[in-house]
Amino acid sequence: MEKAMFVPGDVYSFLRKLHIGGVEAVLLRLAKEMEDLFTIILEEHRNKAEADNETKSAKEDPDFVDLLLALQSKNDDYSLTDREIKSLLYDLTLAGTETVSAQVILDHECDTMRHPEVVQELQKEMNSLVRRARSVKVSDFVHMKYLDAVIKECIRLHPGFSFRSTS
Repeated sequence: MEKAMFVPGDVYSFLRKLHIGGVEAVLLRLAKEMEDLFTIILEEHRNKAEADNETKSAKEDPDFVDLLLALQSKNDDYSLTDREIKSLLYDLTLAGTETVSAQVILDHECDTMRHPEVVQELQKEMNSLVRRARSVKVSDFVHMKYLDAVIKECIRLHPGFSFRSTS
């Protein structure tokens, strides 16, 4: 996880133009890399569509980018520009990176760490099933009954959603 850092330009707007800390330069470079990636994706999809048109074969399963490019080529009121398509792709990419589930997992870890006896019991279970000579495998989790109970209890205590009615 990245560390938070103090950016003087966020507090004192007159310092923003000095780019102290280099954060803005990093963000601009990352934005340019994303832009370049989305440009390549759009070009690949356009080239594939042109190749399909030449061979008179339609793409069986168009993906999201194909559908956006089809909207763009209609030349009507709902036509999209490349910039708008890239913005949609950017939003969808970022929307999938930080979810509620990450926070729920962190909450469950913190809750478990507050109970050292639970941590010790989990360690015993893991050591009895998985020797130190190898790593834990997904197939091992089926046999970890105490871990399963701890996870279920954490979910019971801290569900990722609310059961309360708003009416």
